[in-house]
Parts: sequence; C-alpha cells; structure tokens
Amino acid sequence: MQGIFSGTITNWSELGGANKAIVLVVREAGSGTAGAFDELVMKGIRITPNALRQGQQRGHSPGGER
Repeated sequence: MQGIFSGTITNWSELGGANKAIVLVVREAGSGTAGAFDELVMKGIRITPNALRQGQQRGHSPGGER
C-alpha cells in the first residue's frame, strides 16, 4: 500500500496484474479517514501529489483509461 500511495508503484503489472496504470483517489486532507490512513498505513511516508482528491476522478475507469 505504501508503494502505491507514495507513487513508487504506478502500474498494476508491478504487482502481477494487467499492464494498466494505477489511478489513485484519496480523501480530502482534513477528513478523519485520511488522517487514519496516513497514521496507520503510510506511517510518515508522503502520498504522491499525483493522487486525485475525491471528486476529481470523473472520467477515469478503474484501469486508468478515459
């Protein structure tokens, strides 16, 4: 999870999946969910600035295609 959300892992093929870009959608920074995710999962590692904030993801499919 840290590799995906930090931007180190960017394609599902790196995890044994299809050769498709990973499209990250994250909660707004001030939400309780985002805070818990940062604390429990990311443990101080920054989420990539390429991640879309919830509500910005319109037009993307799960595989990253438009």
